[in-house]
Amino acid sequence: MGVLVDPIAAPITRRGLRALRGAAIDAGLPLLVTAGIGGAPSDAPAGPDPALLLQALTPAAVSLPRVLLVEARDDLAEAMMRSLERQGMQVLHAATDSESVSRAADGFPDVVVMDLMQVRRRRVGIVEWLRDRDRLTMTPLVVYTALGTDTPQFGEGLRTGDTALYLAERSTEGDVGGRIVDLLAKTGGGIA
Repeated sequence: MGVLVDPIAAPITRRGLRALRGAAIDAGLPLLVTAGIGGAPSDAPAGPDPALLLQALTPAAVSLPRVLLVEARDDLAEAMMRSLERQGMQVLHAATDSESVSRAADGFPDVVVMDLMQVRRRRVGIVEWLRDRDRLTMTPLVVYTALGTDTPQFGEGLRTGDTALYLAERSTEGDVGGRIVDLLAKTGGGIA
């Protein structure tokens, strides 16, 4: 069992996210938050800043949230790290799921943010590592897909600072639904 939250399909307030996180901890269930991510040109309406989502998921007693970011693309990781660090978060970056275990071993993260495309059913990684240490129910997992953000214009926009990252509609390309099912299986098998 797990709690699956989709702030794109059904917008939720920060207070609502905090309440869901508390309820998931009280029930001993993992909290999985799915989020799209994309670039927002300056003239387009932007979705919420991912930092607001992560702040809402961080325990109230934590003054400097420790975020573990698992992202293989350097340009996207750099942009996300800059954005989160500007919001007062400590960000540890791992390019692979196995590297994320090494980073987490240095200190438990408050939140794990990872590209959904890195989730594979038969690979040991951060989800299994957290579960083995009884931390999976205390550490929200925020997953996104960066499908469709690999255009040259998007990458150049990240490098120049012209493109800001916001929660946006999720991609329906590839095997996104299957990856979410795989991740749910890794967290405990069902949805609450």
